[in-house]
Amino acid sequence: MGLYGTQGVDPTVFDPFLENGIGAGKGSLQVPYDFDEAMFRQLLAVVIEQNFLRHGLDLK
Repeated sequence: MGLYGTQGVDPTVFDPFLENGIGAGKGSLQVPYDFDEAMFRQLLAVVIEQNFLRHGLDLK
């Protein structure tokens, strides 16, 4: 499964996920279908937070 919208984000924020089977490409992440659900939720939260920050928006 692909997640997009990661261009312009500091790639080091994804390091913990890359160590657990996530792949990375130009502005995208490749997530295996059998990826742990709890970790996937954490990954989505990081992607959303980073996009808010990148656009100068406050997440709270």
